Amino acid sequence: MRPVETEKPHQRRIALDTRGFVRLAQGELASGIVEMLQAVQLVKNQLFLEAIRRMVDTRGDEDASAIINEAIRTLTEVQVRRPDVAAEFLLLPQLSSWAMGFLSRLRGSLGTEWPGTSGPFSSDLGYIGVIAAAAAMRARHPFELRVPLHDGVVSFPAVGTARLDASGWARAYLDDREPVVTSGSCTITVPLDPDQPPGDTNRRWSPVRRLSAYEDGIAIDVGIEVLDPFVKHFGPLVGSLAVNQHSLWQGCLSKAWQVLVRNHRQTARAIARGLTTIVPLAEPPDGRPISATSGWAWGAIALSTPSDPLSLAETLVHEFYHLILGAVEDTVALIAEDDKRLYYAPWRDDPRMLPELLQGCFAHLGVTGFWRRQRNFGPLRARQRSNIEFARRVTSTFETAQTIATATALSESGRIFAVRMRDRLAQWQHEPVPKRAQLIGAELTMEHRVRWRLSHVHPDSHLVDRLARSWLDGTEHPPDLRDPVAITVRPSYQLPAARARLLELRYRDQTQFRRSLYQETALDEADIALLRRDYATARSLYLCRLKSAENRDAWIGLILIRCRTAPPATLRLLLDHPEILVALERRLYALTGVTADPEALIEWLAPRLAAHPSRPLADPLR
Repeated sequence: MRPVETEKPHQRRIALDTRGFVRLAQGELASGIVEMLQAVQLVKNQLFLEAIRRMVDTRGDEDASAIINEAIRTLTEVQVRRPDVAAEFLLLPQLSSWAMGFLSRLRGSLGTEWPGTSGPFSSDLGYIGVIAAAAAMRARHPFELRVPLHDGVVSFPAVGTARLDASGWARAYLDDREPVVTSGSCTITVPLDPDQPPGDTNRRWSPVRRLSAYEDGIAIDVGIEVLDPFVKHFGPLVGSLAVNQHSLWQGCLSKAWQVLVRNHRQTARAIARGLTTIVPLAEPPDGRPISATSGWAWGAIALSTPSDPLSLAETLVHEFYHLILGAVEDTVALIAEDDKRLYYAPWRDDPRMLPELLQGCFAHLGVTGFWRRQRNFGPLRARQRSNIEFARRVTSTFETAQTIATATALSESGRIFAVRMRDRLAQWQHEPVPKRAQLIGAELTMEHRVRWRLSHVHPDSHLVDRLARSWLDGTEHPPDLRDPVAITVRPSYQLPAARARLLELRYRDQTQFRRSLYQETALDEADIALLRRDYATARSLYLCRLKSAENRDAWIGLILIRCRTAPPATLRLLLDHPEILVALERRLYALTGVTADPEALIEWLAPRLAAHPSRPLADPLR
């Protein structure tokens, strides 16, 4: 038996040429890129299926061999009749997610529980029959297959979910009329028209809802998956989507699609081609929107309910760039060696390793380019927001790309990719941005930078001890700091981000900002004064907090205020080495039982640090 095919190898050359690779590294989703990467994903999934089939056959389990061979035979028949449908289902993110988990199970290397692959062997294997049945239903091709039930439910990807009062296995088939799923005394007729309202016999059937939009000749159509077991690895799902929730998503997508097609046409074409599945995530406890993709789920984007159409457009761009780079990494190795170092990523609250940093940098290259163009469209308030978003990203993403370009673990292709990213971002840094947008963007960047360092960066204890002794001895200037950045980075307790969320809301949504300012329990009077731009009051209150107890969060507020008017030497201390300042203050308290004056420490320490060569914050931190 042969594996499912779409084209003979000699019929199509699947490769990313040098010119296309360079354009992609510069953030351009040129015509044909997505089609080529989709072809790679299709071949990859076919190889997965064939590998699973061979490994199952070698086990000598006749029942397991029958399960996968019957499913592949059905897929092959669908391919002959409807090659477009076969390709659609072979590209489903659920298929690659299942295949990855099941291959790991066959190899005995499933280190952690992979969603959907922790049950009986034959039941887990049977998911390929679910996919084959769904493809046959869509193609209206006669079939009969066994499909496993999970808690009495079977979800046919891109088709719908059947709820049966049974356990174990069900039988799915299509004769010359319509598809049926049956187990024991429960029989469900599957409507081939997804818009057909359920009748008396179909109350146990829930079709996969879809979202679609059309603008100026470009259409997008995606399925919403909320029940399939192989999308659960993205995070907590909503479980179900009520009619009003579907309408909310549909309305938001329609407006976001207008933004993308009218203002980012090339990117919109790419997303329309490559995005197949939306996975709605449950709202996070802190209310901040979340989104995710997976290298093993090409074509799927998971996200919580978008706050507005422009944010949804940004999220689609962001996550689609992640999908693109994940597919590129299936064709060419960008990282050649292990790199155990942890890096600062301006868009994350936790330290990242080099592969994740590269992924994030490319995604934020796409986001930076999105806001760069978006500055030219919409009413004045919308343009102001776009300028702020561009300002807060362009320099920090450039610094990150610069760090990646110097990493020794990159392959030659990876170095070319990083250099091209860096060069494109360097060009954008010279573009004019309104002064107000620069200031707001800088404040957001500084807040994150300081909060991250105070959460995860730990200065050398000997350095801190020398500084403490000099302070207590009354030395006019600190000792010569031969290595002021002798630090370690380890994932630690993350400081609260409530202030950061309100700083964003202040320019994104004034109404929500005013509503949240006095409702956010994590904020105190000092934070509220800072957010209201009453800097004198905020400074006084933060100093009071620092004198009463250890409070790294209060240090962040004070540093933000001082950065507004600080000379270069002080600015370098506050932004590049706040962890040394805070560690020194804590060491002095441990030695004396008295809290040192924070501002006096700043003035004492800043001149000595300024004498040392600077290095970008985004450099790898050991």
